[in-house]
Amino acid sequence: MKTFPADKLARPGRKEEGKTAWRPRPCPVCGAMSVKNDHPFCSRRCAGLDLGRWLNGAYSIPGPATSQKSENE
Repeated sequence: MKTFPADKLARPGRKEEGKTAWRPRPCPVCGAMSVKNDHPFCSRRCAGLDLGRWLNGAYSIPGPATSQKSENE
């Protein structure tokens, strides 16, 4: 069985296993370009706003519809 050195198996653009190279992308809150320290956000302010939305339930996945009638009716 032929073996290959680990560096030959690495994917381009990867620094370490499981980590991709950082590049700026639009902030999910305001659309400004993200910065490395607060990625994927552009600032701590936008990161805090996003956290507040999660904690307030703004990002919820609706479950199946339930009926208001009781099971006995």
